[in-house]
Amino acid sequence: MIKAIEFSIYPIPLTDAKLHHMQSPASTVKPSHPYGLIILIILFPVVMIPLTFYDVEITYYFYQNKHKLFGELMKRTFFKGFKFGVSDPAIVFQIIVASFYFYFKPSRNQKQLHTIRPFLGFVLFSSLVTGLGLVHSIKWVIGRARPHLVFSEKLPFSNWFEFGPHFVSDGIFFGSFPSGHVATVFLLLTVSYWLVGNPYSTVKTKLIGWVWGGMVMVLAIMMSIGRCMTAHHWMTDNIGIMLLAWISLHLSFYYILKIPDQIKYTRIHEKYASLPRYWELKILWRMFFVTLGVMGFFIGVRSVLIPKDSWLIVLTPLGASLAYYLFKKVKQIYRESMVCFLPN
Repeated sequence: MIKAIEFSIYPIPLTDAKLHHMQSPASTVKPSHPYGLIILIILFPVVMIPLTFYDVEITYYFYQNKHKLFGELMKRTFFKGFKFGVSDPAIVFQIIVASFYFYFKPSRNQKQLHTIRPFLGFVLFSSLVTGLGLVHSIKWVIGRARPHLVFSEKLPFSNWFEFGPHFVSDGIFFGSFPSGHVATVFLLLTVSYWLVGNPYSTVKTKLIGWVWGGMVMVLAIMMSIGRCMTAHHWMTDNIGIMLLAWISLHLSFYYILKIPDQIKYTRIHEKYASLPRYWELKILWRMFFVTLGVMGFFIGVRSVLIPKDSWLIVLTPLGASLAYYLFKKVKQIYRESMVCFLPN
């Protein structure tokens, strides 16, 4: 009854189906590692601060002692017309997941797809938030020069937390921080979250999840070394996105999408919730414009330091307004959708 009163104040009217879901016996599943997010947030400065002091030395060491074939394997992908690359299996995995996600329809008798539907949404959500949201937005705002441009073309070096020499008025560029290749590989960690964080997983299944997670970490470190060997990324570009992506995955799994609650709901009702097929995308496309607003805000702030582009300061209030307005819409749709996975 308390929850019914709480959600009745929402500006979006609730359908009978949603009211039925609100009265479901589902109960919130607490994260198996409640302090995991705190640990990950603390881990970021603990790792990145000391690494920052040796960033150039570490990157230059791998660049000078590079293994040509190893570096090429980490760099190339057949999606850009090259031969097979190490990041390709992760890309194929995301394409397969997206295909099943778009194929799924709640009204169909697809028992197996109903069971894994929370996982499909989690992977797609994480791929877009991390691969596009985090990576490309930070690249455009920070504008850090890649190692080979610093080593050969003498562009100024900047740390990962500083504005680099690139700016939007200079044209399209591919900034160094953070690494998209490492982010792509690291998204395979979504499988570990599904196996370990599933409240119905056996000890054996969870063990497999931990082993898989260890393998993903090794692969991500290999990719980090390879990207340094080709002088496409500084080591902080690689380790930084690993930590940021990990925080993002943890937030999405336990706190935003509440995947354990989704799993429990599906198990209790023996089918996925009666929601719009692509409800995560309804949230994501609005989050995209929120991200654009945040980018506009910081690009406007940064333009103050560049006399020829100081007029872009107008993006600061415009970006802030766009982000604020769309974020309210995101919250509205999110709260409507997650009614199905909240306790009585």
